[in-house]
Amino acid sequence: MDFGALLLRVPSGRRCACRASRHLRAPVRRVRAGIESTMKLLNGSRERSEQVPVGVPHLVISIYDPGSPLPRLVADPTRLDRLFVAFHDLRDRDCDIVKDAIETGVLVPFTVEMATRLWRFVEEDESGLSVRDGIPEAIAVYCEAGVSRSAAVCAAFARAYCPEDEERWWTACAPNDRVYRLLCEQRKT
Repeated sequence: MDFGALLLRVPSGRRCACRASRHLRAPVRRVRAGIESTMKLLNGSRERSEQVPVGVPHLVISIYDPGSPLPRLVADPTRLDRLFVAFHDLRDRDCDIVKDAIETGVLVPFTVEMATRLWRFVEEDESGLSVRDGIPEAIAVYCEAGVSRSAAVCAAFARAYCPEDEERWWTACAPNDRVYRLLCEQRKT
């Protein structure tokens, strides 16, 4: 799957449409302090991030392989902020097998520090934007293929903001278990 979206509805049924969303659409809601708000989680590939604008106020998390050039995000005036994070697509079982390569820095796994940084980015943004306040309308998460690392981030965000829809990310994509586990553990702290 190249691009997925989890669509959250406001009470009026008004949809926050994204021209690029074509695949995973699930009507869900997020309620905080009795106020229902709209937010969409998007995941996609590096190629998608460089070609298709989101079109609504959004944050971007761009995951790329260490040693690769930074993704060249498409110009999009609705992008509020972006975060680039570099780590390899290593699952928990992989980390045990390639321990020597990790210790020497040849491979870079997802870490607790990275998980904390992602939560801080969406919940305590320096610009004053906060998912908790219903701003932005979308969070776009991209990785090289748009299937594993970005899907794991979206699954963890769905668990935090709309738990009833977390399973949709597991059935539509192949989320990285290490990324998902560390994000969920850091959310508890």
